[in-house]
Amino acid sequence: MSQLVTDIALPPGRPAAATVRDLLRLCLETFRWFVPARYGTSLANNEIVAGAWLDTLVTFYDREGKINVADVQERQQLYLLPDKPGRRSYLGTLSWFTPKKLATNKTWRANHAGQIAAVMQLLDSPLAIAAYEEDIHRKSVRWVREGAIEKRTHTLRDYSEGLTGLYWRNFFGPPYTDLFGEALDNPPVGRAEKLANQLWLVEPYDLPGQAEQARGQECERLLIEHLGKSCFYDFEQDRKPTRRPALPPLEEEQPAS
Repeated sequence: MSQLVTDIALPPGRPAAATVRDLLRLCLETFRWFVPARYGTSLANNEIVAGAWLDTLVTFYDREGKINVADVQERQQLYLLPDKPGRRSYLGTLSWFTPKKLATNKTWRANHAGQIAAVMQLLDSPLAIAAYEEDIHRKSVRWVREGAIEKRTHTLRDYSEGLTGLYWRNFFGPPYTDLFGEALDNPPVGRAEKLANQLWLVEPYDLPGQAEQARGQECERLLIEHLGKSCFYDFEQDRKPTRRPALPPLEEEQPAS
């Protein structure tokens, strides 16, 4: 079943267990995104024993290096997939999967914006997006023909290569606010709102389902032109962005002495 997905990009490296403890407490206890009932790596196939859920999840993450937490019916999930120990990349993500219908609730939408900003600040995240799964898939994956065979590939490997497009909600941290500069102040359509110090929310349209509508796609196009087409993947020319965010270099972590 297709869901609403909030993808939060992670900085290079692996979040410490103490940070993950703070993250899980914030999302599942303070914000009450859902009641954790199951956990695992790719699949949430272990049941959580009542009363010790936080210690159980943090211990599991510290051992496995990733964790997927779900409610009892697995309609909501929180999947933390960072770099492996000793590796540094721009591929790490925290993904929150929720039913599509939640986005129709005005109060939920207002809470979502502030809560994602708080999670991004905790994780030092440079970027987050929220959209229906099919919109993310449409912009992040393409098919290329090699002889008689069609193969699936990614439009962009990771967020260091720029942006695939604009989604229902786009949370831009310092690397992207520096990239866009004053263009964030006066968008021609939609809204751009400063949520925190150097953290902006950009919305081309009001609801995620409008991504598939002609008006929503026109709003996205106008905003991309306003922010700078060179910052975004060019689907017509199959060309990667030429303007990219300034990010920290990927130096290999040194083993502990």
